[in-house]
Amino acid sequence: MSYKVNIEGGMQVTFEEVFQEFYPSMCACAYRFVRDRLAVEDIVQEVFILFWNRQGVYKTMADVKTFLYVAVKNRCLNYLRDHRESVDLDAVEVQERDGMFRDWVVEEEVYRLIDRAIDSLSPQSAKVMRLAIDGMQNKEIAEELNVSVNTVKTLKYNALEKLRELLKDHFYIVLWLVADSL
Repeated sequence: MSYKVNIEGGMQVTFEEVFQEFYPSMCACAYRFVRDRLAVEDIVQEVFILFWNRQGVYKTMADVKTFLYVAVKNRCLNYLRDHRESVDLDAVEVQERDGMFRDWVVEEEVYRLIDRAIDSLSPQSAKVMRLAIDGMQNKEIAEELNVSVNTVKTLKYNALEKLRELLKDHFYIVLWLVADSL
């Protein structure tokens, strides 16, 4: 049975598409909050069960994202409250993490957006961009991929042009991430 989320304007996405798109980002945000991998996996899976049970309630993908991230945040706060004895955080630290959650979500959404755009590049260009984002210099990338430095420069230039087109309104973010490696 494939559960579809109906979005205003006739768009439909499957539960599986939503899960694959958001699960890694939700885990990353929850981990910053809870810092226990097993607890994070449980929290995010519980949120997806809630999402499944609320079929058809969402008007936009923004509503879906809002529900998912707010539910993760609330579950993380509940986890910290319920496990005070085993979690080494005081109330001030929990409050600070709560205040930082929005920034973490924005950061994860940016990475998700960039990752999706990089996935649309040719395989070689995508490898170059991922290595550049990881901090490798052109010479190191060339050695890793067994190509010339000029090939790396060309692939990177072409990739940035394609990313500029794909991320029209967000291209400054890509430049910020790879600025040190250009």
